[in-house]
Amino acid sequence: MRHERKERRKKEKHEDGNHTIARFLNIEHRFEEPLTAKSEMVYKIGDKWVMECDLRYHTSLDWLLPVLLAPGVTFEIGNMSMTDAKSFYCHLNFKSDRFSNAFIQFGTSPAEVAWKCAVAFVKWYFERTRYWAVVDNGNPKIDEFMGATPGETKWHESLENLQPAIEKIKGLGYRVTIEDHQAQVHDEREPDWVKAFIIDADFYSDELLNAYDMVVAFAELYKEKKVRVYDNDESKTESPA
Repeated sequence: MRHERKERRKKEKHEDGNHTIARFLNIEHRFEEPLTAKSEMVYKIGDKWVMECDLRYHTSLDWLLPVLLAPGVTFEIGNMSMTDAKSFYCHLNFKSDRFSNAFIQFGTSPAEVAWKCAVAFVKWYFERTRYWAVVDNGNPKIDEFMGATPGETKWHESLENLQPAIEKIKGLGYRVTIEDHQAQVHDEREPDWVKAFIIDADFYSDELLNAYDMVVAFAELYKEKKVRVYDNDESKTESPA
């Protein structure tokens, strides 16, 4: 029973990783036909349609080459030990104009370590590209919220750069909580706890990215006058439209 659970988790891990790689490679996909409630996703590999469970990125370097040879990617696969024929590593580097990172994984075969590196890289790549899409759209909104010169402050680069915007949110009468995996804004003067919960930014696995996402979201609400603006004198409080 324990062995079956272990194998099932291993299969699910492979399917999740293979699905992520297929997305990165923009593999054509659709639901199998005829379309029913039980139809599964199929991918076009070469001239054949392959079910998601039959993707084999985790078993073959040939399948992985499109990732390993993608623009900006360099990699090295080698054996870690002269005495252990099943001790391999993969070191993958990625560099672009906007961001870079390095990944290293260990395992018992070249295909295994390359797959692990590819999955780690692709998941990170998706997160970073989503982030830059937010930055391109978000920095101007924070500039407007802060009354800052457009493009002068790189709000996305550090929590230190972002701190003035966070302090302004607090100064408007809101509690800001920033933790490893989430950034939240609460209206402590709102008695209804549901309405008091203004923003919960937890899309990323990085403290700065979530804090940035939170500030952009608040700036949007502020511009649209959808948040209260509190004053020390409660009688001067402006209600959202």
